[in-house]
Amino acid sequence: MKILTADWVLPISRSPIEHGAVAIADGRIVEIAERDEVVNKYTGVEIEEFGRSAILPGFVNCHSHLEITGMRGALDSVEHDFTAWLLRLNALRAAMSDDEINAAAVLGARSTSPRRREWGQVP
Repeated sequence: MKILTADWVLPISRSPIEHGAVAIADGRIVEIAERDEVVNKYTGVEIEEFGRSAILPGFVNCHSHLEITGMRGALDSVEHDFTAWLLRLNALRAAMSDDEINAAAVLGARSTSPRRREWGQVP
């Protein structure tokens, strides 16, 4: 187990925690709370102090082109060759109307929604 501490911890699901800590066990976050609370609960473990900094979730490249959802399967034959894939993608996209691009993007947004996956609406 390991504890990371910083002047600020910025969890996703609640307000920032001043003088916060993150407890990690087996590569998973097990607790996020004020530093003293975490340190007192998990005694005798390694503590890594980051001081005047913030601990926040890792950044994810959420860059996406949701309209590509409408091309599902159409790019499979060229997926091994980026240049060919890009040329095919551009040709397919050029052939789509603005309404088709919009509809594909909406479909992509709906099919990638975590909430829809939770509810079992997307395979």
